[in-house]
Amino acid sequence: MMKKFINGLAKFAGVAPENFEAAIPFFKRIEVPAGKLLLSAREIANHLWFVETGILRAYYIEQDLIGSTGNEVNESPAEITTWIVPAFGFLTDISSFHYQRPGHYYIESLVPSVLFQLSYQNYKEVSILYPEMGHLTHERTFELLDRRVRMCGIRNATDRLAFFEEQYPGITGRISVNIQASYLNIHPSTLSRIRNQRK
Repeated sequence: MMKKFINGLAKFAGVAPENFEAAIPFFKRIEVPAGKLLLSAREIANHLWFVETGILRAYYIEQDLIGSTGNEVNESPAEITTWIVPAFGFLTDISSFHYQRPGHYYIESLVPSVLFQLSYQNYKEVSILYPEMGHLTHERTFELLDRRVRMCGIRNATDRLAFFEEQYPGITGRISVNIQASYLNIHPSTLSRIRNQRK
């Protein structure tokens, strides 16, 4: 199990697995159930998580962004999913993590997940050992951002779903319609209709 993680992380950092073993003590392996909240908005992100198995997401509450509690008393706060990260990806509130200031995102597990947790202090020490890792966390964040921007530029909802499934094979069906629709920026009923048309 540890070998699988070492290989995945070494590939991420761009080093040979045998040269990465010095970094292993800096990580803490944790198992979390589905729905586990790892980070809340207005907290400082003190950890970064690498996903060995499972799926994480980051989201924010729309009312927090616009500074409104909404006019409809019974309306649930809208959760806007901005990141979905499967196995061998990483996730944190990158701005909060690097600048150690309160962030805007909630991070939770969507399915039972095995994670390798890296604290901010340990991240700084690992980055000294492997400077490539520090650069790659920024680069991968920009890659994910670019992927989402390109996806949201696709006007047709069916094509947008197809783009998502190409980028994240095997995830549709493992996460709820509401969460996937939020990430795709389409209405849940539209996503349900597209799914049903495939059956």
